[in-house]
Amino acid sequence: MRDPSAPDVLLAVRTAIDQMSDAQRAAIQLVCLEQLPYQDAADRLAVPETVLKQSLLSARRLIIARLEDDTVGRMTLYVDRLEPEPRKQVS
Repeated sequence: MRDPSAPDVLLAVRTAIDQMSDAQRAAIQLVCLEQLPYQDAADRLAVPETVLKQSLLSARRLIIARLEDDTVGRMTLYVDRLEPEPRKQVS
């Protein structure tokens, strides 16, 4: 696993955040950086908690896709309390 603080990884994450919608970026900011509970972040954004969680999920997927596109190596990325979905294994 690559060091998540490596310059190429940080650049890929910053690039992904720049490509996010306003809703995705706000969700990441409030929940992951400011560490607000889901409900408090949802209240601040005036959206249901489920909408906030969907924004976080799509933001996390965008970050992972950017990391994979930039060939910085496969890494498991946890964005605060939102863990990645298990990968389906192909037989």
